[in-house]
Amino acid sequence: GSIAHPNLLPVLGFVCQRPELMLVTLHMARGSLHDALHGGSAAAAGLDAAWRLSFLSGLARGIQALHAKNFVHRDVKGANVLIGDDGRAVLADAGVARRLIADADAAAAATGTRVIGTDGYLDPEYQHTSTLTYKSDV
Repeated sequence: GSIAHPNLLPVLGFVCQRPELMLVTLHMARGSLHDALHGGSAAAAGLDAAWRLSFLSGLARGIQALHAKNFVHRDVKGANVLIGDDGRAVLADAGVARRLIADADAAAAATGTRVIGTDGYLDPEYQHTSTLTYKSDV
C-alpha cells in the first residue's frame, strides 16, 4: 500500500534493471533543503522565519503521516527533505522506511542487528540498541 500525503514524495512506479530497483517519483525542481541551506546565499535568501516555520510544520505533518501508518522513515536529513514548487516540505527517500507492528510486540519486532540510516543523522538510542521507535525520526 501507499501513503498519500502532500508532504510525502509519491512513488509513481519503478524500473527493475537487475540488480538495481529504481523508484520513479515526481521531479522536485527546487531541490532539497540541504541544497538550499548549503548552496550559497542566493539559495538561502528566501528562507525567512515564516517560511521556515511553515516548512518545518509541513515536514512534521509528513512524518506524522508515516507514523500514523506505523512506518518509521529512519533517514530524515536535509538531503531527503525536498522543496515543492509551492515551497512546502516534501519528505523523500522512504526506501529505508520500516513498518512497526502496532501491538505490544512492536519493540521486539523492530529490534534488529543492522542499523540503517546516515551517520550523523541517526538516533543515538537506535544506533546503540538497534531498537527502532517513532522517536527515531525526530
